[in-house]
Amino acid sequence: MPSTQAGVPQKADRCLKSWPGVLLAVTIVLSTKVSIAVAAGCSSVAIGSSVANADDAIGPIFGKAEGQTFWAADTLIDSVEVWRWPTTSDVGIHLVISGFDSTRGVPVPGNVILDGPTIVANDREPDGKSIRVPFRFEPPIKLPGPGEYALFFQPQGCYQGEPWRIMVDLDGSYAEGQAWQTNRSAGDCLIFLPRALTGYDYSFRVSFCRDEPTGIRRASWGSLKMRYR
Repeated sequence: MPSTQAGVPQKADRCLKSWPGVLLAVTIVLSTKVSIAVAAGCSSVAIGSSVANADDAIGPIFGKAEGQTFWAADTLIDSVEVWRWPTTSDVGIHLVISGFDSTRGVPVPGNVILDGPTIVANDREPDGKSIRVPFRFEPPIKLPGPGEYALFFQPQGCYQGEPWRIMVDLDGSYAEGQAWQTNRSAGDCLIFLPRALTGYDYSFRVSFCRDEPTGIRRASWGSLKMRYR
């Protein structure tokens, strides 16, 4: 189990060096509420923080959400993935994508772009050191425009215990965002008052569908993995 102190991990030896190679079996347990857009022809472009850089994990408690900000140069998201510590859990991860206030430098959880779905995933990666939780969107989600946004990962039903832990890079290798954690939540599962976990990044990947002229074939998942290595 990764080391923690007051909910924030301490430095640990790097032991996670393998990159994921198989798709996960998942159960979608809530419907998605989101504005979507059709992309006639596009190629996939991915950004994020590789799980190969993860050296610890952080878990929510009392209904908190773990967050990660990111920069979007493109506006059509066709998938979001997050990696968690390899323990079995029946409590799903609920995904929320929100806006970001660039003047104050903080996420705005109330500016909701995507609310859901919630996914349960328990299949370990081939190296056994993490579990990948994928959120797929077909058609892609349309962001309002290029800019900074926030991902939030909240326990299903704002579960009050610690249901799982998300892999974290304590060296903050992803330069265009950082990890966040929100305040306690119960009942209405409100996500609010995020605080920065400065210098940390969660293990995540956002895949964009970049518009291409009609006739150009969309990149396959295999080619996307090769491009992201």
